[in-house]
Amino acid sequence: MSEIFEWKKELLKEDSLHDVYKSSRSFNDKNSNENAIAVMLVLSLAVAIFVFFQLNNLQMIELQNKLSGNLFALTIAILGFLIAGFSIFATVTDNKLLVKLAKAEHDETGQSVFKYIFFSFLSVFIVYLISLSFSVTLLFLSYVQPTFFVPTDQVSSPNLENFAKVLNSLGIGMIIFAFMFCILRLKTFIWSIYQGFLLFVILSE
Repeated sequence: MSEIFEWKKELLKEDSLHDVYKSSRSFNDKNSNENAIAVMLVLSLAVAIFVFFQLNNLQMIELQNKLSGNLFALTIAILGFLIAGFSIFATVTDNKLLVKLAKAEHDETGQSVFKYIFFSFLSVFIVYLISLSFSVTLLFLSYVQPTFFVPTDQVSSPNLENFAKVLNSLGIGMIIFAFMFCILRLKTFIWSIYQGFLLFVILSE
């Protein structure tokens, strides 16, 4: 049968993880998320300003290295948990029920219930993959940066030192923001699981 049903076309519309993430952003409570992100940005900036005035470059790099390692460990651990949970969730669900979810429309988003559930899950995976990449990049820079930015006994430059302090304090602020954003997205993941099971119960009748 060559003809593809409309609901199948809808399922195949996204071509990449970026498309999935863009679609999933419309599923969330924008006002609530925007308020939370604004608070997190203010807190992250406050931390960056505090460490800029309280720590020197070597202390900042040491702190940045520790925070990057903790962010790396957190994202690896949570990603493992999410992948295992998602795999179990996807494999134990009856295929007929999944088809029913794909055909049913989610009232608030206009997407299928299937997409609402699974895109909410995938958006959290994407955020943690980005956080993992960010932490690896910062870990690398934490080891490389002293060679270029931290003044030694042979080369002393106040302007270069201040520039390094700005970079290091902003890096620490970004790590703090990444921690808080990961927690916010984990909350979304837990809520999506709850919503998913509710929809499963409703549509399984």
